[in-house]
Amino acid sequence: MNKFALIAPPVVVLALVGGLFAGEHKAHDDLDDQLRTAISQVVPTDQIRGTDVRGQPYVMSAYRNEISTGYVETAAPEGAERERLLVQQLDLTTDRARKIETILDVAYPAADAPLAPYATEVSPTLSGNGRTITYSAKLTGNRLTIRAAGGTDPAPMTLALFPGSKVTSVQATKEGLAVNVIARDVPLARAAGDK
Repeated sequence: MNKFALIAPPVVVLALVGGLFAGEHKAHDDLDDQLRTAISQVVPTDQIRGTDVRGQPYVMSAYRNEISTGYVETAAPEGAERERLLVQQLDLTTDRARKIETILDVAYPAADAPLAPYATEVSPTLSGNGRTITYSAKLTGNRLTIRAAGGTDPAPMTLALFPGSKVTSVQATKEGLAVNVIARDVPLARAAGDK
């Protein structure tokens, strides 16, 4: 039997697999760059700390000019420890996202920090040492106010938000509070007075 006939099929398969892997990697990097570019239209570039595109296969996302899910780490506003944007269904031809969720990590006020959140459920409540604290949050314009029924209110903070943003949840975690703010059908083209 011819040696070439034995070697050719595995070599062809390996070449195809290698090509697919290289294509996926390049498509991921290109989508990551496009996410950074789209977000930088409304968030100052020096405030963007990193991006991470999810939702394989990336080649198909690139072909459709769409990012199904992307994370953008941004500089946290004063009063928050961390801020991330979860960008979903970003149409790269129109620079419009179906949803952008701002996720803020906020430290507990020192007086409330020793309490532990309920471990069995996602909840806005801390309980311990005979105390129960329930957190809620409200947006007034771009000002986020967190209230602590039974505890100490964290300092209010001013956020750079997208039009139509609404607080959807406050969660007590081991590390602190996670506040979620969602805006839907978000245009990312810079408009006068935005961000």
